[in-house]
Amino acid sequence: MKQKLLFKTAILIAMVALGINSFAQNGNAIAGGKPCTNCGGGGGGVIIIPGEGGGGKGVAPAVNTITFSNYTTTTVTVNYMIYPGSNVATLNFAYGVSGVGYTNNQPGSSYQPAINTGIAGSQILTGLTPNTAYQLRIDVSSAAGSISTTSNFTTLATVLPLTLTSLSAKATATGNQINWTSASSINVKNITVERSGADNTFAPIATLPATATQYVDNNPLAGDNYYRLSSTDNDGSTNTYEKIALVKGLVQEATFYPNPVSNGVLNIVAGADALKSINIINLNGSKVASAQAINNPKNIVINTNDLAKGVYLLQIIGAKTTTIKKIMVN
Repeated sequence: MKQKLLFKTAILIAMVALGINSFAQNGNAIAGGKPCTNCGGGGGGVIIIPGEGGGGKGVAPAVNTITFSNYTTTTVTVNYMIYPGSNVATLNFAYGVSGVGYTNNQPGSSYQPAINTGIAGSQILTGLTPNTAYQLRIDVSSAAGSISTTSNFTTLATVLPLTLTSLSAKATATGNQINWTSASSINVKNITVERSGADNTFAPIATLPATATQYVDNNPLAGDNYYRLSSTDNDGSTNTYEKIALVKGLVQEATFYPNPVSNGVLNIVAGADALKSINIINLNGSKVASAQAINNPKNIVINTNDLAKGVYLLQIIGAKTTTIKKIMVN
C-alpha cells in the first residue's frame, strides 16, 4: 500500500511539473510579443491539468506577434503568430480609423491547432483609405477563453508616378515637336506619347524612356494634331494626363491652274506645305501621269498632252500633307 501511494505521489508531482513547465513556455513566449488582456499567468493563459477541474480546457490562445506587409494605398497584409490552446474556434479582425473605433470586421478562418505549437497566418485588409492611420484588433477565442490584441498601421499615400508640369508642341521642318517637363518621375517605367485628330480619339504613337523630355512626330495627321502623355509605372499601372498640346493644321493649301486644263500644261503652286510630288489619277484609280519636285518645292509643272479629255483626280503630295482635288482636261 505504501509503495502504491508513493507511485501515485510521483505521478502527481510529474504532472504538476509538466504543467508548470508548459505554463512557463507559453508565458515567456507570449510575454515576448504584443500585450494582451485577460491572459492570466503573466500573459500565458491559464493551465488546467487534465482531470483536475475544467475538463482539460487547455491554454487560452494568444497573439504573439503582429506585423504588416505589402502596403498599398488601399490594402495591407496582416501577418500574425498565435500560440494556441486547444480547440481554437474563432479568429476575427476588427479595424477602423485611429481615434474613431473599430468600424469593420473581417472574419478569419477556423482551425484546430496542435498543442504548444505556433500558428502562423495572414489576412489581407481591403477597401482602406490612402494615407490613413488605422487601429487593428485581433480577437482569438477557444474553449479556454478569449483574448484580444491590438496594433496600428498606416496606408500608403496616393502618389502620381509622373508629375507633369508643362506640355507644348510646335510645327518644325521635320515634323511636330512635342516638349514636356516634369517635377518628378518616381517609379516610372516609360512615357507614351498619344495623338488625336479632330475626332478626339487618342492613339499611342511612341513609347519612350522615363527620362525623355521631347518627341518629334515626323508623320502628323492632316489638319489639327492634338498631343497628350501617359505613363506606365514599374508595377504596370498607367496614368493619363489631362494637359493637351495642339499643333494647328496648315491653313494655306496648294493651288493649281488652269482648271480646266486647255493648253496641255498644269501648274501646281505650294501653299504652307512644301511640294514633293504630283500624281494624276483617272476615275478607274490608275495613275496616268506624275511629276516630282526636284529643285523647286514651291512649284511643279506637269504636261497633260497625252491625257484623253475628261475628269481626273489630282493628288498633291506635300512634305506634311496629301490632298486630292478634281481637275478637268480639255
